Amino acid sequence: MASVKGAAALGPLSDGTYRRIWLAQMFSNVGTWSQTSALQWFMLPYGSVMVALVQAVGIIPVLVLLLPAGRFSDRHRKKPILVGTQLFMFAGGVLLVLLALAGSVQPVVALAVLFLIGCGQAVMAPSWYAIQPQLVPAEQLSQAAALNGTSMNLARIFGPIAGGSLVQAVGIGGAFAFNSLSYLVTAVVFGRWREQTVPAPAAGTGGRITDAVVDVLSSRVKSTVIWRLVSFGPVSGVIWPLLPVYASRTLHAGSREYGVLLAAFGLGAGVTAFCLPALRKFLSMDAVHRAACWVFAATLLVLPSVHTLWIACVALLPAAFLAIAALSTLSAEMQHSLTDDMRARGMSIYQIVLQGGMGVGGIVWGVLANFYGTGATFAVAAAVLFLSGLSTLFLKLGRTPVPALSGAPE
Repeated sequence: MASVKGAAALGPLSDGTYRRIWLAQMFSNVGTWSQTSALQWFMLPYGSVMVALVQAVGIIPVLVLLLPAGRFSDRHRKKPILVGTQLFMFAGGVLLVLLALAGSVQPVVALAVLFLIGCGQAVMAPSWYAIQPQLVPAEQLSQAAALNGTSMNLARIFGPIAGGSLVQAVGIGGAFAFNSLSYLVTAVVFGRWREQTVPAPAAGTGGRITDAVVDVLSSRVKSTVIWRLVSFGPVSGVIWPLLPVYASRTLHAGSREYGVLLAAFGLGAGVTAFCLPALRKFLSMDAVHRAACWVFAATLLVLPSVHTLWIACVALLPAAFLAIAALSTLSAEMQHSLTDDMRARGMSIYQIVLQGGMGVGGIVWGVLANFYGTGATFAVAAAVLFLSGLSTLFLKLGRTPVPALSGAPE
């Protein structure tokens, strides 16, 4: 059981169980980005639409399965779900490896297997978020969320590097095998974790998806969190579909320089885990979110006039830092406000809004940029972010104390 060690930057990692699971998830995230980048490179000869579909096929399972998976998770033990989904994704990865060895990797078949792996990820996600209060004390949830964000952003840097190296060394099957191994390792780590016993809802009570929707919408705190996700996540997400366009057309850079931009964003996001405790001492949750909106908006307005790589990298650092700080704070606040019997479904709604919004938003921003250009699209996103920041003056979360969590370690 995790011991309370305060909210130091790396506090959650001081617990052996959380550290092992975090490292396994880090390995899995690197494996996922390794496979994604390798498949995107493989799809290049088949056109830009096929390249985009490599990531797009993962959005559909999130939108369709996440809430039912949350309902299932709220009524059952989390450990079998976590282990089972990892083994399911491992099987999908092995299938891709076998196809690569046979020289039979076809775009449609690869996308179909990716869709199945995405289904496994969508079913796993609610249980993953639901177990966080079992892994760390309540006051360390924000730090755990920041560390999880750091894991994702570091994976965005090292995953493509690993994928490219493996493709060059042994072919695309190497990236598939690396990702498959990451699923197996994560399954073993989850299998060794000792789950706390949390009573399931009695038969005929609770467990409905509509209960979670009503619970979120009727709560001032939870509905405010969702509003901030809607007005920040998809809008700040403009950076992902348009950053390569900006790198190519404004910086006149190649793929290597684009990788440097991604690394700069990942570095800014990665620093968040170390600085978030100090930041929260001086700023309320509202102020953190407001700063994230306005700094990100300023970055979007400045980038089109920047034609030097290193200046663009410097501009991305504070935007990435504050974006992850804001999202980590929202994730922790959502978990604080959910009861044990509602946590998986509530966090499923959170993830649908965040991931689904960013997926749909990416399409919208891409269409706008196609008609009006990158600079104009960045300006529209900046205006929305400015208004989102203003809304924190009226829809407040405040500097609320961290409440006790039912079922959390003591």
